[in-house]
Amino acid sequence: MRQKLTIIIAYMLLTLVSVKAQYVNIPDSNFRKALIKNFPTCFNAAGQMDTVCTGAIYAYVLVFKDSIKNLDGIQYIKNLKWLDCSGIGIESIPKLPDSLIYFDFYNNKLAICPPLPKGLIKFLGFNNQLTSLPELPNSLKQLNCHTNLISALPAKLPDSLIDFDVDANQISQLPDFPKPLQSIRIANNNISIVPTLPDSLKYLIANYNPNLFCLPPLPKSLLYLGVSNTPIKCLPKWPSACTIDIFNPKVCSAINNSDHCQPYPTIYGFIFNDNNSNGIYDNGDVPRSNMRTGLDDGTLDYSNDSGHFTFSTDTLGSYTVDITTPPFYTSFPFSNIHNFIKNNDVAYDTFALQPIIIKDSLSLHMTSLQSRARPGYPFAYNIRYENEGTTVQSPILYLEFDSSRLIYDSSSVAGVVQNGDSLVLMNGSMLQGSIKNVNFYFKVKISAGIGDNLEANVTIQTATIANTDSSQIIITRSCDPNEKEATPELTPSQVASGNFIDYTIRFQNVGNDTAIAVVVADTLSNKLRSNFLQMLGTSHLCRTTLTKGIIYFEFFNINLPDSNTNKQLSNGFIRFRIRPDSTTILGDSIPNKASIYFDYNTPVVTNTCQTIIKNKLVILPLQLLSYKASLTKNRQVLNEWMTVHELNTAFFNIQRSGTGGDFKTIGKVNAVSVGGRLQAYQFTDFLQSETVNGNLYYRLEMWDKDGAKSYSPLQRIILSDANEISIYPNPAHDVVTIDGKDMRKISI
Repeated sequence: MRQKLTIIIAYMLLTLVSVKAQYVNIPDSNFRKALIKNFPTCFNAAGQMDTVCTGAIYAYVLVFKDSIKNLDGIQYIKNLKWLDCSGIGIESIPKLPDSLIYFDFYNNKLAICPPLPKGLIKFLGFNNQLTSLPELPNSLKQLNCHTNLISALPAKLPDSLIDFDVDANQISQLPDFPKPLQSIRIANNNISIVPTLPDSLKYLIANYNPNLFCLPPLPKSLLYLGVSNTPIKCLPKWPSACTIDIFNPKVCSAINNSDHCQPYPTIYGFIFNDNNSNGIYDNGDVPRSNMRTGLDDGTLDYSNDSGHFTFSTDTLGSYTVDITTPPFYTSFPFSNIHNFIKNNDVAYDTFALQPIIIKDSLSLHMTSLQSRARPGYPFAYNIRYENEGTTVQSPILYLEFDSSRLIYDSSSVAGVVQNGDSLVLMNGSMLQGSIKNVNFYFKVKISAGIGDNLEANVTIQTATIANTDSSQIIITRSCDPNEKEATPELTPSQVASGNFIDYTIRFQNVGNDTAIAVVVADTLSNKLRSNFLQMLGTSHLCRTTLTKGIIYFEFFNINLPDSNTNKQLSNGFIRFRIRPDSTTILGDSIPNKASIYFDYNTPVVTNTCQTIIKNKLVILPLQLLSYKASLTKNRQVLNEWMTVHELNTAFFNIQRSGTGGDFKTIGKVNAVSVGGRLQAYQFTDFLQSETVNGNLYYRLEMWDKDGAKSYSPLQRIILSDANEISIYPNPAHDVVTIDGKDMRKISI
């Protein structure tokens, strides 16, 4: 028994001795140097690595920046999770550790990829010389191997894959797509057939595929579709919020589907003023824009500037199309019924608006292209007028502007005559139903005072009628160019009488390149009656649809320049109105905001505007011009805000939160309440020294004297032990000061 025990102990001792020293050679000298730098105690005098050394065993992340051609030896680092060897000239990689989760090797010269570990999540191998891919593990979520020489893909993609990028290869055939996929990039290949797209997909980029003629049905989640420089002539029905990179995209139907792509039942429509009531569109008739048409499933479409509208359905069956007629007209016909029995069925509708009485009528809407005016900066008004009556009109337009604060520059049409602080435009005759738009461009004088009210009035006049509209804008230092305004208040009696809430959405391209398309999505409150939506005007050609309580304003090929290239033309707007629901009661608040998509970027969300149901209207309610919270050098948070029109304001509560919810009041500032004058306020939060690092959120709680309250947008402060740096002023125009210690490199 003792002899046997001795043998066992001896075997264990021999094993322990062998574990203590397992040295291997690292062929590539640069790789060896990089490993020595990471764990020097694991190498002997001959430059061999001990694979059971503590440093090698517990190496979870390795990032290499020096030139390395061969990674032979990486297989001995058994517990490695993250390997980053991007851009260092790799030509050969051996078997990878089974523990690897993240593998980044882009911008190298690798032609063959080794087998991939079963638990790999991220694979970044773009800009190499790969001709094929190994079997992909089912755990993989991100596959990015664009710009290689790959001609064929594995027969099956991982079930967990979310991001799939094989742009710029030589691929002609695609495997089936897994259900979780959100992004597919297959541009610059030879693909002819795209498999069924997953319901979760948000981005599909398929540009520059010369053999791609058709696409499968597009999921409702899709936000961006890239199909330029392909022979695709028509598309499946796309979601209203989807941006498409081709001009005037068309839904596949029997008449435009020579390549036999998946068609959908489609209704094409045209609305015009039938001024001679003969039922035919001929000389003297005018296409009608912004006319509301609807399907009996609740979908709405508004005719564009050429009088056309389109409905596409993804379900066969019977559909009724009707039109909301404008005042003084009737429609011939009132509605049409279509029964779709095949996907390639196409229907054509023409609605002729015929006069029922003789009536002179002109509508007029004045919109400032900027929500605030700034001294020294451009400023513009848009005037939109329409002959809504049943007679031909020859109106004269008069614009009276504030010449003490504005300098007239130019207009978008010829023939404008200036007479002091008045501009006069005679545009000749306007046929029934015709619409005209004109922009007047100004520059705000340097001498204009901050807080001043900039007023303008416009009148349209004929021998029998005259209409007016006006604009009041505050002069301030800065403002958010993407914002939404609403009628601030209505009384219960006005709601009962059917008064509308007017909305204006303004947007500006403040990026660094032209925006090809702009899509605005506006989710309506359940306190609004979507069947009483009326369009009042847009700055550019726009398609307007309403589906399931969301209005989509689609500006395809708007080509909106960025503000650095052309500050004046970088702006756009949308004006519409809608009735509140009759069930709203005294004290109700109707909120509304919009999401603005510039091309396929993350949406810009506007402020939330409010319409309050009150007994007594306040003509000029409190306006919060600006609010910001900033961290000072002494670890204090300075809250600054500016207001105007304080007619009923009582006080401001300054509130703080560590999570963005559960706000607590930390201070109170009484309102000055002096009416139309600009007011500036400050409050400093003296943080305790033991305040933990992380995020702090601030907001203003603004109280009226009648007990009503509202809130400002949130401000976030990031607390950190790192060296504090101050950058001021913010916003800055010409000079910015950066104040901090031990600064080496600053990027703004």
